[in-house]
Amino acid sequence: MTNTHASLLVFTSIGKCYRLGVHELPAGSRNAKGRPIVNLLPVESDEKIQAVVPFEDFVDGPCIITATRSGLIKKTPLLAYRNIHAGGIIGVNMVEGDELINVRLVNPGDRVLLVSREGQSIQFDESDTRPMGRATRGVRGIRFRDGDELVAMVVIPREELLAAGLAEPNEGEEIDPEIVPRRLLTITENGYGKRTELEAYPVQNRGGLGVITIKTTDRNGPVASCRLVAEDDQLIIITNGGQLIRIRVDGVSVLGRNTQGVRLINLSKDETVVGVARWDATDEDEEDGIEDGLVASEDGEGGDEESATGDDTEGQAEVAGDATDAASDDDGEVDEGGEDA
Repeated sequence: MTNTHASLLVFTSIGKCYRLGVHELPAGSRNAKGRPIVNLLPVESDEKIQAVVPFEDFVDGPCIITATRSGLIKKTPLLAYRNIHAGGIIGVNMVEGDELINVRLVNPGDRVLLVSREGQSIQFDESDTRPMGRATRGVRGIRFRDGDELVAMVVIPREELLAAGLAEPNEGEEIDPEIVPRRLLTITENGYGKRTELEAYPVQNRGGLGVITIKTTDRNGPVASCRLVAEDDQLIIITNGGQLIRIRVDGVSVLGRNTQGVRLINLSKDETVVGVARWDATDEDEEDGIEDGLVASEDGEGGDEESATGDDTEGQAEVAGDATDAASDDDGEVDEGGEDA
């Protein structure tokens, strides 16, 4: 959600950043096709839009944090993106073969949670990543086993951490009683998923293997999407077959990290989940072509859940060794790069 007085930072898969005023976007209904992005921004043929970050003004304090497929993250002050010319600038210096997957606005006191395709996750304080310039590669956010890669980055606002009792308030800092902490929703490619309390994720040093967030068994498949959800949210699950299924978040089981979850949607052969989007419940009268999904297990009882207290000692042990090593290799990961294109 944004307004016509705000601006957008648009990041592409190759690490370029463009600025666009919200007022420049064509207005239309939810069912309108919109305009091709090439009519709004001078993107190249090999670029695709990976993230859009709305903001009100360039102020001191907030930072832009980026994450790439290989697990590199970078935090850059928002002020560094003030002077963006029409042709765009370097938002992050990409390594050949790597790809930008997500960009978020982060404030002091927030926490960052990274999730891998094979179901590993790591949560750390935003202060664990030092600010860098735009044209740099970044530092190691999470380490992988062979064949794994990053699929999601979630920023947990400090206000929610305080409301959940997961952070201590500073002197004079008040806890907003109106804020209800969200849970982490994880969905796999085979249509299984669950919600998990944030307190289940230990705060670690960045750069380790992390801990299990969901079991990626043959039944589940790899992780497709991960995001924070509120109790009254509704989501649209998107498949590679073009199917759109709407589900209510409050119908998704709340389970521990080291579990498989429950079936959220039924998929046909060779069909997989490719994305999840938040549904605006105010559009109840405009549901054209969207099917309501039932959150249920394969036996139709909503079961097929594993114990929420699974053994996670392997993941915890790996963190102890790898997180310590990560702190020493920052200089090897940082690439001050060249000038803006």
